[in-house]
Amino acid sequence: MLLPHLAGVVVQRIERSAAGLRIWAQSRAGRAACGRCGRSAGRVHSRYERRLTDAALAGEPVEIRLRVRRFFCDTPLCPAHTFVEQIALPLVAWRLELEG
Repeated sequence: MLLPHLAGVVVQRIERSAAGLRIWAQSRAGRAACGRCGRSAGRVHSRYERRLTDAALAGEPVEIRLRVRRFFCDTPLCPAHTFVEQIALPLVAWRLELEG
């Protein structure tokens, strides 16, 4: 595998520019676990994009545009009504910038 730290995501597009590589990706999983109660959820509340920078591939700067989902937690006694899926991108130090 060329980019083993991206094994947990689906790469949708890769673009090369003068600024380096830009990769668009999203989670492979259809569901996510609530960080408060641990229950699996599949009902999506919304989506947004996170920009991860500061990595390099073959000496070229890389930016990952990671599309993440916010889920509803349907567990009645859970204090979290919604939560954001956690997508692990190991082996690489990233700086996270929220798109807004």
